[in-house]
Amino acid sequence: MFVSLFKMPDVLLLLLAGLTGLVLSFLVATVFNVGGSSDPSLNRDLNQIIIQFAVQLSNTIFIPIKGIWSILTTLAVNGAPNFKWFIFLNLLSSLVYLMHYYHYEVLSVIDDGWTCAPRSYIK
Repeated sequence: MFVSLFKMPDVLLLLLAGLTGLVLSFLVATVFNVGGSSDPSLNRDLNQIIIQFAVQLSNTIFIPIKGIWSILTTLAVNGAPNFKWFIFLNLLSSLVYLMHYYHYEVLSVIDDGWTCAPRSYIK
C-alpha cells in the first residue's frame, strides 16, 4: 500500500526501511546506555545507510533529468544539419496541435480560405 501510494522504487523503500530500523536501534542503544557512549559499529552502519539512501535518492531524481538532457542534445545534434526538416516538423506539430484543440476555429478558417481563394477560380 505504501509503495502504490508514493510510487517509490523498491531499492529506495528497502533503504528507507533499513534506515528507519537503524535510527530506531541507534536511539534505543543511546537512550538505554548507562555510560552515555554509543556503539561505534552502529554509528558506522547508520552513516553507511544514510549515504546509500542519499545516493539512491539522487539517482532517482537525476537519472530522468539526464535522460531528457540526452534526448534533447541528440535531437539538437541530429537536427542541426537537417534544419529544413526541423522547421517542417515544428510546423506540422503546431498544425496538429491546433487541429486537436482548436478544430472549430481552424476548420472555419480553412473553409473560408477555400471558399474565397481556389474555389472561386474553379467555378
